[in-house]
Amino acid sequence: MPRVFAIIAFLFLIAFTVGGQEVFTESDRPKIGLVLSGGGAKGMAHIGVLKVLEELDIRPDYITGTSMGSIMGGLYAIGYSAYELDSIVRLMDWNTMLSDRIPLSEVVPEEKHDYNRFLFQFDLTPTGPKLPSAVVEGQAISELMNYLTWHVAGVDDFDDFEIPFRCVASDLISGEPYVFKAGNLGTAMRASMAIPSVFSPVRLDTMLLVDGGVLDNIPVATCREMGADIIITVNVGFREKPSFDNFNSIGDILMGSAMIRSNYEAKKSLEETDILISPDLSGYSSASFFDGDAIIELGEIAARERFDELASLADFLSLYPQRSMTKPEMLDKIYIEDVKVGELKYLERTFVLGKSGLEKGHYYTKEEINNGLHRLMGTRYVQSISYTLTKGEEGFVLTLLPKEAYRSKYNFSIQYDNIYKLAPFLMWLFVISLSKDQKLP
Repeated sequence: MPRVFAIIAFLFLIAFTVGGQEVFTESDRPKIGLVLSGGGAKGMAHIGVLKVLEELDIRPDYITGTSMGSIMGGLYAIGYSAYELDSIVRLMDWNTMLSDRIPLSEVVPEEKHDYNRFLFQFDLTPTGPKLPSAVVEGQAISELMNYLTWHVAGVDDFDDFEIPFRCVASDLISGEPYVFKAGNLGTAMRASMAIPSVFSPVRLDTMLLVDGGVLDNIPVATCREMGADIIITVNVGFREKPSFDNFNSIGDILMGSAMIRSNYEAKKSLEETDILISPDLSGYSSASFFDGDAIIELGEIAARERFDELASLADFLSLYPQRSMTKPEMLDKIYIEDVKVGELKYLERTFVLGKSGLEKGHYYTKEEINNGLHRLMGTRYVQSISYTLTKGEEGFVLTLLPKEAYRSKYNFSIQYDNIYKLAPFLMWLFVISLSKDQKLP
C-alpha cells in the first residue's frame, strides 16, 4: 500500500472515531505541504505538477522550495496560478534573462562605443587581475523577481502570503543553509537560485548566499517544521544513481560537483515525503531553458502517474471546508515617500540618485523603476543594482542597492580587419577612483 493511502486511512479512522465527530472544521483538516526541489531549467516541470493539483483542487497549506523550486513556489504562494506561471515561462526572453545587457538607449553616450564590444572583462585589483564571480551578474533575473513580486512589496513576513512560504539558500561564509522566512521575496528567490559560477552570489548582511541546492535541494524538513502533516514533493534534481546523460552541460557538472553533500541529504528528504513526483527529465539539463514547453508537459505527465494517490487525497480533503484564496491586488503605480541608497565605497549618494532619476514624493510604475536602474547600469560605475521596497507611513521606501564596479578593468575581444585579419584586441579601462570628497566628471 502506498504510504499516502495508509496515512489517509489512518486519518479517516481518527476523524470518525474521536468523539463520533461527523462535521469537520477547517482547523481539523490535515495540513498539506508542497516541496519543490531545485534543478535549474528542469524546475519548469513544477508548473505541470501544479496544473494537476489545481485540477484536483488540492491547495497546499505550506510551500518550501529551493533554486528554481523557490521561484515557482514563491510565485505560487503569492497568488499566481499554474497557468499564469505557464504563460510567464513560455513568453520569457531567456536570452535577456541569462545576460546582463541593458537597452543601448540607457547607456550613457561616452560608453555607447564600447558597449557589448568585448567578449571578456577582468577587474584589475591591487593584487592583480580578478576573474568575475560568475558568468552572469544576475541583473535581469533580479529585475524580474522584483517585477513579479511587486504586488507583495511591503509584506515582510512570508507567513502572510496567500500560502505561507519558505525558501533555502546556502551561506558560503558559515557553510550552513539559510531559510528565508521574511524580508524581500525577490531577493530571497534570487539568492536561492544563485547557481555557483553561473549567477553571482547575493550578499545579505554578514552572509554570502548561493543556490540552496548546494546544501538542501529538497527542503522537506523545513516544510514539516512549518506544520505540514502530508507532504507532496516534486523532485526534478536528485537522482539515486546519476548517469553520464545527467551531465550534459557545464552547468550540470558545476551543480553536480557542488551538490555532492546535498545529495546525501536529499535521500533522507525523499524518505520523509508522502507523495513523491519525479518527472523523467533525463533528456534535459539544468540549462535547458529553451525547452520549457516539453519540460512543463513532462511535469504534468509525472503528476498524472500519481493521479490515484492525489485523487484519494483530494477526496479526503473535500470532507473539510476549504479556505478561500484571494490574489493580492496588482498595483500599477506605488507612491515612493523616500529613496535610500545602500552602502557605497566610491560613489556619492547624490550621484546614484541623480543618475537614476528616481525621487521621493512621486508615483512610479515597475517599468519606471527598472528604467532608473538601467540608467545607473549605463554608466561605467555600477556593475549591477537591485532594490527593495518597504512599507512607509504614506507609501513605500525605495532602497537602491548598487554593486559598484572596480576602478580598473581589462577588456578582451577578437577583431577582424583587412590589414591584421583576425587578431586579439585588449583594452585597459581606468575608472576614476573617487573618495567621498570628490565629484564625478
